[in-house]
Amino acid sequence: MLIAGTAATILVVSAIVLERMGFIYAGALGVSLGNASYSLYLIHPFVTQPIQRIVLAKTHSTALISISLVAGSALILLCAVLMFRLIERPVSKAAKAALRG
Repeated sequence: MLIAGTAATILVVSAIVLERMGFIYAGALGVSLGNASYSLYLIHPFVTQPIQRIVLAKTHSTALISISLVAGSALILLCAVLMFRLIERPVSKAAKAALRG
């Protein structure tokens, strides 16, 4: 865990430094995925676990497992963006409005 955490920290710090130096531009897609990051964290097990169960039960082909990994990743990102736009953002706006009075 310490190795993965260290690697993740280096990756994030490197991305921040490169962005500040002007080498990385997130663009609309990057911003959208960044906004949906908490939704991604919440939704990913509910998408990955069924995919794993179905794919591993049906095949042991490395090619099919690889394809399911790529397709599953795209599905997770899509679900996270939808969850952010349809649930997280409206609930957050309503909560802020309610707290303001």
